[in-house]
Amino acid sequence: MSWIAKSGRWAYITFGALCLLVVGILTWATVVSLHLDQKQQSESQQKAHDNRVRLAINQMESWANPILFSEFRRDYADYSAIYVPDEIRLKSGEMLAPATFVQLSSLLTQPSRYDWFLLYFQMSPEGGFGSPQIPPDFARHWPGAFDESNALDWIKYESRLISLAYTFARNELTQVYDAKRGLLGDSNGAGEENGDGDESGAGDEPSSATLATSEVSRPYVRDGTDYHWRRRNVRKLQRLQTPRIVCTPEQVAAANLTDMSAQEVADANEDEDSVVGIRYENMVPLWTELAGRTTKDLMFLRGLDVGGARVFQGFIIDWPRFRSELLAQVSDLFPSAQIEILEDVEESPDDAILSLLPARFVPNTPQVAHAGTRWNHTHSFLLMGWCGSILLLIAIGIGLRSMLHLSERRSQFAYAVTHELRTPLTTFQLYTDMLANGLVADSSRQEYLETLNQESRRLSGLVSGVLEHSRIENGSVPVSKDWVPVSEILEEVRSAQEPWATKSGAQLTFANNAPDMCVLTDSRLTVQILGNLIDNACKYGRNGESAQVTVTGRLFEGKCAFEVTDQGPGVPSRLRSTIFKPYQRGAQHATTVTGGIGLGLALSRSWAKMLGGQLELVASAKGNGARFRLTLESGDKKPVRPHQSTQGGIGSV
Repeated sequence: MSWIAKSGRWAYITFGALCLLVVGILTWATVVSLHLDQKQQSESQQKAHDNRVRLAINQMESWANPILFSEFRRDYADYSAIYVPDEIRLKSGEMLAPATFVQLSSLLTQPSRYDWFLLYFQMSPEGGFGSPQIPPDFARHWPGAFDESNALDWIKYESRLISLAYTFARNELTQVYDAKRGLLGDSNGAGEENGDGDESGAGDEPSSATLATSEVSRPYVRDGTDYHWRRRNVRKLQRLQTPRIVCTPEQVAAANLTDMSAQEVADANEDEDSVVGIRYENMVPLWTELAGRTTKDLMFLRGLDVGGARVFQGFIIDWPRFRSELLAQVSDLFPSAQIEILEDVEESPDDAILSLLPARFVPNTPQVAHAGTRWNHTHSFLLMGWCGSILLLIAIGIGLRSMLHLSERRSQFAYAVTHELRTPLTTFQLYTDMLANGLVADSSRQEYLETLNQESRRLSGLVSGVLEHSRIENGSVPVSKDWVPVSEILEEVRSAQEPWATKSGAQLTFANNAPDMCVLTDSRLTVQILGNLIDNACKYGRNGESAQVTVTGRLFEGKCAFEVTDQGPGVPSRLRSTIFKPYQRGAQHATTVTGGIGLGLALSRSWAKMLGGQLELVASAKGNGARFRLTLESGDKKPVRPHQSTQGGIGSV
């Protein structure tokens, strides 16, 4: 049967290779799927994080930009504490001369709504600094114009104005403004950049329809150009909301620039009909550190051309307070966020830079959280794939093992049956030929007939054993259990087995240690089990030329135990796990034992299970020989019907 073992090895090798292939494919698919899933989750989380950052920037700009734009729209005259209106008309319709009426700036009479506005200032062409929040000396004592509480504010603003004048000279401020204005110009080309400059006219202004179209149609990008797009729209909004060229009488423009009295303006003005064009430039942000302050502040500065003279106007914001207000707008989205100062915006023009401020929003949170830890559909599909594949491989393995086991049993059956049939058939053929041809003497004729009869019984037992094994596997063996005395079963076994044991040269001994005990069983099957055990003991339990076999009935752990013990060499340890399998025989059968195909113990254990008992090989009390124990349910009941003894059995199987 080496070819069966060889084919079995190749089958298992093939199955192992299939398992490795399936596991390899599943591992590769799992790694790729998890990698793609993690990448997708990372991209999704990154996109969600970017959207939250954009939302935070939009919230901050939605709060800050309207406030700053309202400051960008301030008229040139608002930066003079006392200014001369362009025209004054009485109810009668009479127009007053420009120098006969003056007005206080709203920056002087109305306190700012926000305490982070440090100072509004104006620098004349000669380099002198003034503030609309500080009235000139000649107006401080006008009746009803100011009260004593305003003096403290004037001192505060004067101190800040002195710090500004100390920090910037006119040439320095001009250079810084022009450099920053060119740096923050639009990146679409010279045409748009010139739209912010002095040379732009009314025809350069973008229409509201054009601006709205550019805002709606532009797709979202992440290549660093989103900031430029937002910046260009802000510049367009500045140009829409800031008058480009304003014409005003010359004496009015001069008065609003120098804070001179109306009489001084009237005396200096010879031609009241002359006008001056005031050209506005856009506000640009600058970082400054005023003398006496330890932190940087944000200055917004614009240039104006007043009749050919360069004038600068602007305001300064307390950056720490303003930054706190900005961060308060997004505290629900990013509690630990910060805003960092950028000296040069073009160093890193990304989407986190605010459109009106040279500063970058820093969320201070990991941009992408750890991905791949949440259970999702991908993990479920992978788990189902692994479980299904493993179950399929297990099913294939069990089927392969069952198929090989069935093939092995068939081979063992064919080998055992053909081996056992060969000897009796050969004997039958030889002896019948000799008897038919008259080659046997009359004195030996009876011996030949007895031999043929013995071989026929042997064949009958062989066939009966195979049929009984088949019936057990099909579950068609009838079982009729009843309470039977132990002594009766032992007596039936003695009657059936003692003649054959004596003939085979074995000494059979019986011992009943529980004479009053009954057992719930089918006596026919019980006698057959004990008969098979005695038959094996007579075959394999020889010690020299004789076999000592003892059959004992006793109480064991509350049950009835029948034990068959021999004094032979015992069962080798390597065979103890296989002797109860079909078609397995003792190791000595090839040399000293004839007859049987190895079904006796297999049938006996199957019958024992059918009776609700157990058949097992136990250690011998004397340390040698073999001892088999049959355990059945016991009791002290009497049999309810006469029991018929069973003679013989299925023969040597």
